[in-house]
Amino acid sequence: MPGDQASYRPARLGFVGIDAGGTKVHVRYQLTPAHAAETFKIRSADYDSLDDLIEDCLKKIGYLPRALVAGVAGRPRPNGDVRVTNQPGWPVFQRDRFAAVRGVRLEIVNDMIATVAGVRELTVAECRSLTPGIALSAPSRLVVAVGTGVGVGYADGEGRPHGTEAGHIPWQPVGAREGDYLCWLQGRHPGVPISVEQSVAGLHGIEHLYDYLSTVRPPARRLSERVGRARVEGQGIGALVMPEAVAGDPFCTELVRLLGVILGQFLRSMALVTLSQGGSIWLAGSVLQSPGLAELLVADGCLLEAFRGGGAQHADLMEQIPMFLILDHEIAVKGALALSKALAA
Repeated sequence: MPGDQASYRPARLGFVGIDAGGTKVHVRYQLTPAHAAETFKIRSADYDSLDDLIEDCLKKIGYLPRALVAGVAGRPRPNGDVRVTNQPGWPVFQRDRFAAVRGVRLEIVNDMIATVAGVRELTVAECRSLTPGIALSAPSRLVVAVGTGVGVGYADGEGRPHGTEAGHIPWQPVGAREGDYLCWLQGRHPGVPISVEQSVAGLHGIEHLYDYLSTVRPPARRLSERVGRARVEGQGIGALVMPEAVAGDPFCTELVRLLGVILGQFLRSMALVTLSQGGSIWLAGSVLQSPGLAELLVADGCLLEAFRGGGAQHADLMEQIPMFLILDHEIAVKGALALSKALAA
């Protein structure tokens, strides 16, 4: 393990929360309740393992905390070990080994547990209602983040956060366009269940949506050229497509509409599982937090119509569930810091 303990102040001071995503990492720490919490960002790609990443975070902070909670894009095992989902080259992180060597109280949770915990920390200015007129009526919360992948977590009626791997479940098309898209995806990935994450998330989903729609109608030449350059440079195309959709580009608007329909259907399925007694839905992630995108999905009607599923069973329940967009891009790391304080209590 790189580094040495002499790099740190020996006393156990403060609390640390880490949100380790597939692309970027947020780190938030607080020395004492009297000190303001501070946050910094690093890139996952700059590290060869989660061990190296956490080690470097501690060096940057300069002390060993009383407790550290890391929300990780992966499924922690019962012993706390985890493999980061979108970093297949990284070895399995061994929680107990790292904690014993460093002498730090360490907990690894699914990143969506941290995000769900972060919803409790939100202020009114850090979220926006997508369904004005529908009030909060139950404490249960479903949180869905569409970014590099699709993360899903929820808080039960007692407020306890739970993580899931629901972003990797298959989805059912309702209309002809979604059906054609699913058939196209199955042709690209024969014999493999097609997940929601493969279909709409930033790492592969936006690429899939773009390539599928290109077989139906050609994108504008300028957009096609920009996408081609981004691919040559190894960059994602979501940052190109989403602003064009908000600006009214017909091809990108159709792409976003297809994304919204699939997402709405998926949210309905998740609400039936987690919010059968009512609750609220909170949307996050770099894709949905693209400026103006969530508002476009709501204004178009595709998201809410697919979510409510008029004529389907329990459409009346869906009409009573409010939906919010989380504006705070640091919600997961704030939740991780809150969990670290609870761990040390």
